[in-house]
Amino acid sequence: MSTHADLMNQSSSTALLVFMVLISVLGAVVPFAIGFATTWSSTDTGSVKDADFWHNISSNVLTIMANFVMIVPLMPSIKGSKLSTAYATMWIWLMLGIAFAVISAAIYPDRNTVWSSLFAFFAAIAAFGATLSITLAVGSDQADQTPSPPDQDKKNK
Repeated sequence: MSTHADLMNQSSSTALLVFMVLISVLGAVVPFAIGFATTWSSTDTGSVKDADFWHNISSNVLTIMANFVMIVPLMPSIKGSKLSTAYATMWIWLMLGIAFAVISAAIYPDRNTVWSSLFAFFAAIAAFGATLSITLAVGSDQADQTPSPPDQDKKNK
């Protein structure tokens, strides 16, 4: 069992983490929307000779690898039933992110580049989802397992 202070600490950490993720995603939506609208007006398809194609691949690889770098150290912490649900959720988000990244690179040469950008953005959001789901679950589980201090009455006896 956790003490009240530990639970309050965990709650404020969780709230801060969720707030930071939401602000980050919302902050990314504005420039993405501007780029999406600008590219949407163009009917040009991409090419493997475009620098943006290779930047897209590089960005997607780094996004996915950043997920693994964040998640792999947390894997030994996964033990209980609450974490097994979070673990499954994390893998769903991660696989969605990988699928979106692959689709983003695959459609770039054949479609309007706006679609590739859209799938790359979805890959980044899925990366956030994977990291957030497992981080919150591990943090919550650690707070639940924190031993509470013994009662003062027991110490005095």
